[in-house]
Amino acid sequence: MLKKFRSMKLGLMVSLITAAGLGFIEVAFASERAVQRVTMEVESVGVLSVSGNPSPLIVAVAADRTPSGSVHFAQDQNTYMQYSAVVGRCQHLTVTAQWNPSDTAPAGCSLRLQAFPAGRKNEGRSAGQITLSSAPQPILLDIGSCSTGAGPALGAQLGYTLSIDSANDVVVGEIRSATIIFTLGDRG
Repeated sequence: MLKKFRSMKLGLMVSLITAAGLGFIEVAFASERAVQRVTMEVESVGVLSVSGNPSPLIVAVAADRTPSGSVHFAQDQNTYMQYSAVVGRCQHLTVTAQWNPSDTAPAGCSLRLQAFPAGRKNEGRSAGQITLSSAPQPILLDIGSCSTGAGPALGAQLGYTLSIDSANDVVVGEIRSATIIFTLGDRG
């Protein structure tokens, strides 16, 4: 019985050594793994530019300076605003216009602006004519993902109108310049 016990003991030890050896072999050939989660998002993107500056807007005042019922104004529609936008589904951008707080029209006058989009898909629609001031006002609405291009006569045509609101307040020879700021962004 002692012999049988020794033989079982020896067999058990060989089995344990073999199992341990296989375990070491498995560990020696094991690979390590790391996991990383990357979150990706495409945000709204917009690019905006204008083509040059409008011509000087000069209005003439009747010599008698009395309101005759006729409208005195000067217009320029020779500049364009080009823009590109990438927005999410059912999202739209707006273009606003304003001038610097220190800018004003000549006394007795107002400067109006209207944007005329080309009418291609997602390039937006005109918000109508605005009277420029230091407060941002929408001139283009509902702009979706689009690109107007960047050449002459591409994009939304900008129409400026300088009009006399009060002939009695006009100062003949007064010259004013204004910096117009356009902003392409989310609906405000």
